[in-house]
Amino acid sequence: MEIARYIWNSEEALELIRRGQPVVLLECPICYPAMENWTFEKIAVLLRSNFQCDVRSSYTHRFTYFDESKNQNGYNFVPPTTKMSMSFDEFNNYIRSSNVTSSSKTFPNLYLQQGLVAEMGPRILEAYKHFSLETAAYIQKVGDWDSLTNNLLLCGKSGFISQLHFDEQENLFAQLHGQKRVRLFHPENWFALYPYPFGHPCDRQSQITLPSTPGVRDLKDPMDIRRFPSFNSH
Repeated sequence: MEIARYIWNSEEALELIRRGQPVVLLECPICYPAMENWTFEKIAVLLRSNFQCDVRSSYTHRFTYFDESKNQNGYNFVPPTTKMSMSFDEFNNYIRSSNVTSSSKTFPNLYLQQGLVAEMGPRILEAYKHFSLETAAYIQKVGDWDSLTNNLLLCGKSGFISQLHFDEQENLFAQLHGQKRVRLFHPENWFALYPYPFGHPCDRQSQITLPSTPGVRDLKDPMDIRRFPSFNSH
């Protein structure tokens, strides 16, 4: 589905947020004050050196989220990726290695998926405060959402693909560096996307593999924030 694009505080954008519809919020100031501190080089300096980040390893360019604690029905499950822990310096050095490409069959691909926690150290938490949290709170209030509880840092190489899935919470997505291409599906397509059953470790993930041709414009500008409603597969 095509996503409408409006200036973030325009009446058109706010009305879509109120109605629970997806929208690209143009010229949104959430990230602007913080961008200079969220390059790979700056993160490596700001993050506590001994902090172990959550990283996923895959021998393909696709990454499928899973949670083995959700395997309530005892499925015979083989994890599609490997969970790892490493410092940000180790991660950064690895993905910048000339041997590692998104199509590598010899060297695994690594995708960092780290939530913001106090153990990351005071300098990274101070840098986080430079985001316009007031803007995020305003959007939350307009949409009458539940509390904004999670802040997730995602870092990877060009060419990686996240498996089609939906989130249970409202989602504000910003691309600080590089670009990301996203496809969004209306909730009415739920059954056609063949989600894994409830009680499976890949609950919320689709079982189908989409072709790689684009469906939605790339997100490149940190001032453009994607707003994904909960339960919209992307």
